[in-house]
Amino acid sequence: MSAFVSRRTLLPMAGALLLAPRVLAQPARPAVDFAVPNFGGAPLRLAAGRLIVTRAFVPVVQPPRYDGSMIVSATETMADWASKHLLAGWPNSPRTAVFTVREASLVGQNLRVEKGIGDLFRKQVAERYTLKLGADLEIQHETGQSLGLAAAEATTNASLLEGAKDADRQVTWHNMLIAAMDQFTAAFDNTVRSQLQHHLAG
Repeated sequence: MSAFVSRRTLLPMAGALLLAPRVLAQPARPAVDFAVPNFGGAPLRLAAGRLIVTRAFVPVVQPPRYDGSMIVSATETMADWASKHLLAGWPNSPRTAVFTVREASLVGQNLRVEKGIGDLFRKQVAERYTLKLGADLEIQHETGQSLGLAAAEATTNASLLEGAKDADRQVTWHNMLIAAMDQFTAAFDNTVRSQLQHHLAG
């Protein structure tokens, strides 16, 4: 083998060895945590013998509705929160507390992107989403008569840049859910304590 051929063979190998440590040193992309925290403060003890959680809202998987595509369902998150946060404080009472999920919609909108000379090297907002949560709590007598009603809502908005992937959408939607639930639980607790104060077990 000539010295000329040897150098042509060894130079690419040396270059590969120099680049290899940089490739190996790249950190792995962290996994997305879709856990849901505990929202709200102390549980509300209601002057009722039982609690019923109803899902009146039906998620849809059809644009512009995307609520049915969320990895963590907004409807189920609200229902699960109510099951843990609302307590039937009077076991022998004929009253029933009914928590109903009325709204958990995620609506998206594709925005028109126009590229000018100054926009060639930057991404623009191409998608906008609105998540709306709504639910009410009704205290009912065993006869079905309504003794009191309190309702609360919360809305969050977020946008995505052009070129966003499905994983980016899921992360954005989940962050919107966490923010909306923080708003909703605070508004719900305040409303219940104000409008249903006579139906709290203390």
